[in-house]
Amino acid sequence: MPKLTAEELKNYTKEDMIALVMQMQEALAISRAKQFGRKSETMECLGQVPLAISKPECYTRNINLNGEVVLMPRTKGSKNKKSLTVDYAALIAEKQAEKDAAANEIAAVAANIEELKAELKSKKTAAKKLDKELAKLVAKKAAVESAPAEAAKRGEAEAMLKKLLAEGMSADEIIDKLK
Repeated sequence: MPKLTAEELKNYTKEDMIALVMQMQEALAISRAKQFGRKSETMECLGQVPLAISKPECYTRNINLNGEVVLMPRTKGSKNKKSLTVDYAALIAEKQAEKDAAANEIAAVAANIEELKAELKSKKTAAKKLDKELAKLVAKKAAVESAPAEAAKRGEAEAMLKKLLAEGMSADEIIDKLK
């Protein structure tokens, strides 16, 4: 259909304009449906001629940057959309089962944590008892090891005291010397 100027449109009658608009609406509807070249889509009352496409109708035409016509396949399934019904009751039941399983796992883990806390408490009390016993044993060992050294010091002090008394020192002088 050639492009019409404003002057040419002024010469059209009201019936011609209505026919022109109807023809454009039909062409627009056909282009939207992407069903070019079928005989059932022509309106003979408007003098419409069916379009002939040399390639199969499952291709659409595109023009690339070089101006060449490129045939591209039409997207599959664009017209064959199925309406799916969703079973919400089954989905809710499935999610509820997953929630219950997670709650059971949480309860099992919580019970395990409580058992481990009780075991930890008993182990800590046992470790405290062992620490006390160890401290007592270390003190006894130190006492046993220091006993001969103290005995030797006591022996030296007694020997020194006897020597100082033998030299004739008084008890006050001996105490001052020992300090």
